[in-house]
Amino acid sequence: MEKEYIYRNRNREMSDEIRKSIEPAELLKGVAALEKHFAGFAEMQERISHAATEFQKMMQSSFMKAAEAHDEMVQTIRRALDVDFSYMAPVLQELSQYGWYLNLGMNVADVAGAKRVLASGDENQLNVYMAEVLQRELTGDVARLCHRHPNRSEAIEQAFKAHNAGFYYASMPVVFAQVDGLSCELTGYKFFDNDKTRNFEPQIAKWVNAHASVSSLEVAYLSVLLDKGAFQKHRSNPNLISFTRHSILHGETTDYGTEINSLKAFSLLVFVSDMCTR
Repeated sequence: MEKEYIYRNRNREMSDEIRKSIEPAELLKGVAALEKHFAGFAEMQERISHAATEFQKMMQSSFMKAAEAHDEMVQTIRRALDVDFSYMAPVLQELSQYGWYLNLGMNVADVAGAKRVLASGDENQLNVYMAEVLQRELTGDVARLCHRHPNRSEAIEQAFKAHNAGFYYASMPVVFAQVDGLSCELTGYKFFDNDKTRNFEPQIAKWVNAHASVSSLEVAYLSVLLDKGAFQKHRSNPNLISFTRHSILHGETTDYGTEINSLKAFSLLVFVSDMCTR
């Protein structure tokens, strides 16, 4: 009996507690407590969001200042290292009269060496020197050409294979064809076309004049395109070499198939790619 009494009392107490918890006043207190809790949570979220926004602004400002400082430093270094390369233009132009072209991958020492050999007046010595300079970088230069001009990579690779196999009669016409096509693709003018209205100067000279550069190095290299090199000469014009692109492609020359001549053709192809790619 005693246990039953205790059990009934406990049930009664629990019922009273439950009844109190669902009374309107108690419910309102609970709702108010929840609202206060969520209000505090929302305020915390707002503070976090504000802090994140401020941090983002601070980082953006820091990056901008760093970028400006970097750009200013780069310009300062460029001004400090600015060298007048105009002295290279006559060397590069004279080389083209022998069918040789130095590209942007060559260094100043290569140009200085070419200048010394040119001064000797010995064409055989010039050919030996330039062949050594070109062969040193040719594999990498051809790989660079194929990567830069994938639409021409197969033709260039096959011409290079022919060159390496000693089939120079086969390599040179392909290279000359790529020179003309690449020049037209990059500048709108074929390398070997002449302007009949302007004393038969190379048409590509129009492109050079329309793309003036402030870099003395680039100006020196581009100057080569303003006049005809040995490959561009008309058969009636004095020439320092025994063939031209025209005489090869039209069968007028039959003894052009040498390693030196093939290297000359490749030097022109790399040069046109380097100078006309923008």
